Amino acid sequence: MNKKIIFGAIGILIAIVIALSWPTSTEESVIYAKFDNVNESVSENISTIDVYFDASTSMKAYLVSDDGRFCGKISNLYRCADSINMYFLKTGNNIEPFKDRIANISNYISKFDGGDTQFDLLIPYLCQKSKRGKVCAFVTDGILYFNKNTFKGLDEFENTLAKAIGNEGNDKAFAIYNYSANFMGNNISKRICYFDMNDKPTILEEKNRPYYIIFIGTPKDIRRIKTLESELLNPEKALYFGIHDFSNHTKGKQFKPDTSPVLVNPNSPLTLSTTLPQCMSFLYDNYKSYFSVNNIKVYLTPIGGAAKKLSENEYTINVSKGTAVNLDIILAANPGRGQGQVKVVVENTIPYEWKVLSIENDSSIELHKDRTFGLENLINGIKLAADGPNTSLVTIYFDYRF
Repeated sequence: MNKKIIFGAIGILIAIVIALSWPTSTEESVIYAKFDNVNESVSENISTIDVYFDASTSMKAYLVSDDGRFCGKISNLYRCADSINMYFLKTGNNIEPFKDRIANISNYISKFDGGDTQFDLLIPYLCQKSKRGKVCAFVTDGILYFNKNTFKGLDEFENTLAKAIGNEGNDKAFAIYNYSANFMGNNISKRICYFDMNDKPTILEEKNRPYYIIFIGTPKDIRRIKTLESELLNPEKALYFGIHDFSNHTKGKQFKPDTSPVLVNPNSPLTLSTTLPQCMSFLYDNYKSYFSVNNIKVYLTPIGGAAKKLSENEYTINVSKGTAVNLDIILAANPGRGQGQVKVVVENTIPYEWKVLSIENDSSIELHKDRTFGLENLINGIKLAADGPNTSLVTIYFDYRF
């Protein structure tokens, strides 16, 4: 047989084999990833909740407003545990038990004696008091207190708080709930004033000022609080820190196709698809802006090359929810020939809806309406302590080849 014919036939066979082995456009344009072994177990019940009231002067105005929302939210805690204990956190961080019914708390307004709300001391103390089956709940207006050097204090506060909490161990989790109630600063003999960094008094008066309940406990117990959120506690907004299994949250890996790297179609958009851990459903339900190009970043690293952060016009995001949150990242731009890795990061950030509650200038008139001085710094300090240096809430890796 003619050698040219033989070699020609072999060449045709090789071409056929290559053509048949090349995936179809439908198969090769989508890569799927999953998360294995995520362990975020929940306590079956909570034995005790110890409720601590911030006894600063400004807290009086919630009590005298005769707004049933304030006492009503505290009363709901009785349905969340087998027993409830209540305390006043007074001047000098002295603690005094409150043994009456919560409905009668306005009769104890003298107990709110102007104590300084030193969060960097109080929150670590409550970390120390909480333990498995026992959750501490801190009821506060959230306004940071500094004796002087307010702006410097804000700069230092986050790290000081995080370090102080860390000294009590790294097994604590937090839920921060935002509520609002009438705040009647002119209904008592001494009108409620806020003294800013320049010692200028300003009357606090607002029909709907925010206040907060900060829950502290083990991760399992705070996840239990989370399950009761919509049924019993009904906050206007909620945040959770220390409840995530970061060791597995950051290990999302492709599983379909099960080859690595995956051969993809260079002529089609590349879709990276995954179902996120169940705990992410809360963020989707409450903060859909969390799942935008502002908070989800994509990095492309070719073999032997440097990582490149894709610009926001190089990918789009589709997100939906069934039993869990489904996330699709569609790469609009062709990454180029070769082999490499795509990393998708959902950043661990504070939602915008919380940031707008905070204000850094304590002489601004906005503070005296519906803002909380230093709230973002307070949240950042708690986040840093509970979540550690994890700037990524979720990380997913995909390996590709063109």
